[in-house]
Amino acid sequence: DVILHHSDFDNFKKFQDYDFITSNMSLHWSCDFFNLMCRIVNSVKSGSIILISYPSFIEMDDLSQKKNDLINDFPDSNVLIKLIDKEKFVLKEKEMIFTETFDSELEFLKSLKIIGANVSNKKKKKIFYLRRNLKKINVKYKVQIVYLRKI
Repeated sequence: DVILHHSDFDNFKKFQDYDFITSNMSLHWSCDFFNLMCRIVNSVKSGSIILISYPSFIEMDDLSQKKNDLINDFPDSNVLIKLIDKEKFVLKEKEMIFTETFDSELEFLKSLKIIGANVSNKKKKKIFYLRRNLKKINVKYKVQIVYLRKI
């Protein structure tokens, strides 16, 4: 049987009911990513598989305003990997690194919107001033793919 459950993962409590949990580029929008991952890995039953992917920035040219005011913080992949008890889980991970140059800060933010990463859980900031800033911006980021199977 396949049962799908569509819910806000920050409020979901029954991870132990599922044999396969997957998230493609979405769990990093949690209000507390590491608390969420702790709840998931501590509640799944033996044989359960968790397959997730999420981004994290490595380097980014300074935006005219602090980047933390414009985009969400992304999880540090090393912290998640250290969280996993290797005696309880089979862990496989893959990291892909991307480097992009954008014509302006606004073009960078538009690219986040195109991939669905424009949603922010922070207080909204006005960014109209970015239209005047035509400085190129370099962004280096990684996408972490993590496979876990509870032993």
